Amino acid sequence: MLAAYPAEAVLDDGQFPIEEAISSYVLNPSSSLPTDLNLYYWYYPYSPTVVANTMGKMILFPDRTVSFTTSLLKFTPFAFWLVFKKPEGLRIHFPTLASGENRGLDEEDGFILDFEGAIHQHWPEMPRSNEATLTSEPMTSISIPKSKKPLRHAPKISTT
Repeated sequence: MLAAYPAEAVLDDGQFPIEEAISSYVLNPSSSLPTDLNLYYWYYPYSPTVVANTMGKMILFPDRTVSFTTSLLKFTPFAFWLVFKKPEGLRIHFPTLASGENRGLDEEDGFILDFEGAIHQHWPEMPRSNEATLTSEPMTSISIPKSKKPLRHAPKISTT
């Protein structure tokens, strides 16, 4: 299973390059988001909060296998999936907040959140039949609010 991580996924000091790229971006206010980071988002209407600092993702296609490193943060109503060095030709059908754009840490941008459909609650951390997901337990957590009442509908939003 360790083959799911790309060869460059772990540095000699045990740190993942995705962590190094994010750290250098956040700690240096004059830097731009690295071009090899893509930040996807979608509507997440579920109550568990999921934090996966670093995951290895492998997808088996009929003609090839792709693997990449990701980070995941899901909390109602948002899910954010940071993909590091997205394999060429891999199409991820979610909108992006920043996809290699030259944007500083303090710059603001708007986005549209589609409340019409919800992705499966446990995707992408739970693999489908043609996928493998690798996580490290100390870097992954799931928390569930005390209220067991799930959010079943999109929240009402008004301009008043």
